[in-house]
Amino acid sequence: MKKSFLIASIAIAGLTGCFSKGDSPYQEQLYSAESFFLNFEVDKSIAIIEELKSEKDLPDRYYSIAVKSYVRKQNFAKAFEVLAQWDKVSKKEHNSEYKEVLISYLRNFISKDSKTLKFEAIVTLGEIKDFASKKALMDMFSQKSRAIRVAVCYSLFLLGDGERALGYLKDRSMYSSLNSRFLASVLLTQLEIEALKDTYVQMLQDPEPAIQALAIKSLVALDLRDEVSKIETVYQESYTSQMKMLCSWAMAKMGKSSYKSVLKSYIKNEKTKTIAQLYLLRLGDDTYLEPVLSNLDKLDNESRFLVYEYLKDNNQLELVEKEIKSVLGDFMGDVLTKKLAIEMIIKHKIPVKKELLQSQLSSPFPEVRLAGTRALLLSGLLDK
Repeated sequence: MKKSFLIASIAIAGLTGCFSKGDSPYQEQLYSAESFFLNFEVDKSIAIIEELKSEKDLPDRYYSIAVKSYVRKQNFAKAFEVLAQWDKVSKKEHNSEYKEVLISYLRNFISKDSKTLKFEAIVTLGEIKDFASKKALMDMFSQKSRAIRVAVCYSLFLLGDGERALGYLKDRSMYSSLNSRFLASVLLTQLEIEALKDTYVQMLQDPEPAIQALAIKSLVALDLRDEVSKIETVYQESYTSQMKMLCSWAMAKMGKSSYKSVLKSYIKNEKTKTIAQLYLLRLGDDTYLEPVLSNLDKLDNESRFLVYEYLKDNNQLELVEKEIKSVLGDFMGDVLTKKLAIEMIIKHKIPVKKELLQSQLSSPFPEVRLAGTRALLLSGLLDK
């Protein structure tokens, strides 16, 4: 906890507003608030801020020290509230200050008890290139949880600690429990770099179909056609229609068009019909668009968002934007669905208003608040 406080304090110092006196009817009170802040007497600083909050024509200096104080107190809801008020009274956006608060908020998640929240926060710190967190992340490698160590190595790789971190991820993807192998495989396939080709091929031999599926998707994304025969082996050894359809789609995508007929054969079965049509749609056969759209409610969340991905890639954004706004506009909606929608915004740069993502920070679900933080930091909306 102390480490996360220290990191947050370093970031806070970068926010707008110097600790100096200025021309304002409130300058003595603000000077006192700043002094208390610097002396880590944050409760006294906040008490002054609260006394002044109903005054008119408060200077930028007030909002700056208020934001810093609430962040140090780890009252992020109040910090975001003050930032919104600051934007309103000044008639301009304070995106750099907002970003600093979001980073502090993100760092705070690594001190949470929930391994899931901690895992996602660690991963995001690497993805946003938060080099100030590197030392704290390295210290977290000593934790017993293999999932946390996997996340730490992924982030350290993104922060420049190359082969050592990558080596650990590769080992965990092959020689560990199913859960650790899966998490390591998820992160390795998220990197999607050709230098990991041998690792992806090795993952095809894993007995867990979910790990095989991750590898297949990465080989397709990198268009590594010389590995089609390895995917064909998985196809031949698989006993499930789900894996056979995935392999057929992958091989057709990489040039073996004969496997389209395999996918078409699955349309005859009512249980596999819509998924087979979706795979054919993703291969570019838009005759299946209408039947897939008419059966969206029969698809699981992940498959439904694959449909939206197809629409986005084919310049049919209207339905995608409508669905994302609907999902994120539902305050008490399904957590997984919200996370998928937010990840789609990040991955595909779906144009949404900043306010839609900001509203996720008030969700009753910490998973959604963390996902909203990820999106605001990774979407580029705060770089404008």
